[in-house]
Amino acid sequence: MAEGKVQQCSKLMAELGMTIAFAESATAGWLCSEFALTEASGKVLKGGIVCYDADLKTSLLGVPREMIEDYTPESIEVTREMAYRLAKLIRSDIQVTHYRSYHTRWKRN
Repeated sequence: MAEGKVQQCSKLMAELGMTIAFAESATAGWLCSEFALTEASGKVLKGGIVCYDADLKTSLLGVPREMIEDYTPESIEVTREMAYRLAKLIRSDIQVTHYRSYHTRWKRN
């Protein structure tokens, strides 16, 4: 069963006639699979691509290799580009990619 927020989002999207697609890396398809578990999945979920390896971001989505080398495969810049490129590959109203910052600062009390 999908998480409650995903269930609500999927239901609302179905009511609005909207669709969604995913290009995931660090989440390895988890976000897309959550939408697949909802009752409205057949109406809202177009599909998803898991591009964990940087070469797949280039070969499947067309993210420029130079961008990956200039930033990192997990950078916000590359993640944003994945969303733009996904829109050309899978037609949907919403394109989702996930950025996870590995450089979190912790404040000590």
